[in-house]
Amino acid sequence: MSAPNALTARRVPAPGTHPAVAKYDYASAYELSLPFQPPPARWWAKAVFETMPPWLGWSVRSAWRFGLGLKLGSPESPELVAGWPVIADNGVELVMGASSWGMDTQNIVTVSHGRVMWVTVVRYRKPLARLLWASATPVHHLSITRLLTRAARSLT
Repeated sequence: MSAPNALTARRVPAPGTHPAVAKYDYASAYELSLPFQPPPARWWAKAVFETMPPWLGWSVRSAWRFGLGLKLGSPESPELVAGWPVIADNGVELVMGASSWGMDTQNIVTVSHGRVMWVTVVRYRKPLARLLWASATPVHHLSITRLLTRAARSLT
C-alpha cells in the first residue's frame, strides 16, 4: 500500500481548541501537509475560492447567496475573498465570515509548520438553517477537499 500523496487534502477532526469552533453548532476541518513552507493564509483562501473553474465558481456562489442566503460582497472586491468579508488576517490565520437570515458561518484558514488547515463553522439561528446546511455538507466536504488539493498542486 502506498503512502498518501502529501499534496492531497483530507478531512480531519475539527480542532476543539479553536475559539470559533467552541461557539458553533457545526464544524468541519480539512488538512494538507506540504514538503515546503506554505504561502500565507490569504493566498490559500483566494486560491480555493477565487480560482475555481468558471462553472463551479458560478454554482458555488449561487449556492452561497441563494441556497444558504449568505450576505456576501462583490467577488471582485480586493478587500474580500470571493465576496466573503475578512474578519481577521495576520498572515498565519485568515478568518472569513458571512451571515444569513438563519445562520452565521466562518471559514478559517491556518498555515503553520508545513501544514494548511481549513475549518468551516456554522451556527444555526433558525431550525430550518440546520436542514439547509445538512443538504449542503456533502458538496462542501467534496469541494473544499478537492479545491484545497488543487491549490496545493498549483504550487509545484
